[in-house]
Amino acid sequence: MNTTLAASLTAITIISGYDGSNTTPSEANFTALSVTGVSASNISSVNSVLAVLSVATTDSRAEVQSIVNTYVAILNAADGTANSGLALTAANYQNIGLTDITSSSQANLFSSILDSNVDSAVDAYSELQILANIVARLLITAAGGNPTPPITAAELALIGINGVTSTNLSSVLSTIAATTDNGSGIDDLAKLQGVVDTGIANARSASQAIIANYDGTNTVPTLADFVNIGVTGVISGQIAAINTFIAVRPTVDTDSQVEVQAIVDAYAKLVSSANGLADGGVPLSANEFATLGLSSVDSSAEVSLLNDLIDVRSGTAVDSYAEVAALASIVTRFIGEAAGVASSPALTPADFVALGISGVTAENLAEVLIAIRASADDGSEIDTLTEVRTLVDTAVALSRQNAIDTISRYDGTSATTTPTLADFANAGVTGVTNGNLVSINSAFAVIGIADSDATEEIQV
Repeated sequence: MNTTLAASLTAITIISGYDGSNTTPSEANFTALSVTGVSASNISSVNSVLAVLSVATTDSRAEVQSIVNTYVAILNAADGTANSGLALTAANYQNIGLTDITSSSQANLFSSILDSNVDSAVDAYSELQILANIVARLLITAAGGNPTPPITAAELALIGINGVTSTNLSSVLSTIAATTDNGSGIDDLAKLQGVVDTGIANARSASQAIIANYDGTNTVPTLADFVNIGVTGVISGQIAAINTFIAVRPTVDTDSQVEVQAIVDAYAKLVSSANGLADGGVPLSANEFATLGLSSVDSSAEVSLLNDLIDVRSGTAVDSYAEVAALASIVTRFIGEAAGVASSPALTPADFVALGISGVTAENLAEVLIAIRASADDGSEIDTLTEVRTLVDTAVALSRQNAIDTISRYDGTSATTTPTLADFANAGVTGVTNGNLVSINSAFAVIGIADSDATEEIQV
């Protein structure tokens, strides 16, 4: 009897005095104290609780047995399945040092969280304390308070709540704050997830409305808005560019995740193609151009030529709707001219320069347009930048030769055509003005063809 008593006294001294740095209670100590439920699989968990409790709360068999019973119940319930397998009270949790749990709503929510966890995630006091603190701050939020620190998306994920991100967190917390102050509206994991889902839906609706209604003058969609509606592939450096395409689309074409995702995907292809290299790029389809607000690009020739133009440009040259629309306008007018449709507005030398094509001037523009109109009506002969450049170069060269011929053959009589300023310009000759044109023509009237049938000879 004395031996048993001595063992019991030794055991209670070790157990109640344990602070995590001294003699660690063993299974034998618990057995000596007649405490049941302690095993090799849970003793470290039990000891992690004992280490934080005061001597006064662990210096009797009944107190220690209560601690063991509570933790064993937690570990048994933590089977990874939310099956209401745990129903501990706030007092139970406070007995194991979780003083953050002070109400039945907190205890119910905490039990629900522990029940859905696996035992390895809750087999230490430190893990329990983290979860308990999150629960306490959630209930402060539900009561309309501002816990310190505020609840984070990562913490909600830790307790088993899905779908919360840094972008919708504010809406989620506002929705939690709108629940009953006593926490009964979020006192189990299923209820809390339902409230969170409402908050996520609210954030999604608000962001979708911002995007759908954006017209370039009102509230600007942010990265958070795209994330909230579930659109992927948007990076902060591209938001301004994407928004220019959003702004020109009607609300009915941007009021769903699918529609906005299509715009983002089409833009991603566009900037991927625009690498400044003529390497074929990642061509867009007519439907994708329409998605970007360029529905006028609807023929195979127009689609081909616009893709070619985008391919050779840098990303900064096509990072707004206005820039791409300007290219699309030139393309549709080019292809229209091939079909015999006079472009409106009319094509100018500046349009050719915008395409990277040189040599077109006000003087030879008419001949270049004649060449375009002489090509296949369906635009198939000018549906690449190479083809356009070749056609233009040929037309410019022909214009030059015609001008040289006009100048060299002029003999001052009505039998020949009198050279104009345009003829000299097309011939590549400089220095001819309205003031000296008559005198220069008089000189060429007496110069033989052989001495004036090249730009260099005319210039001299």
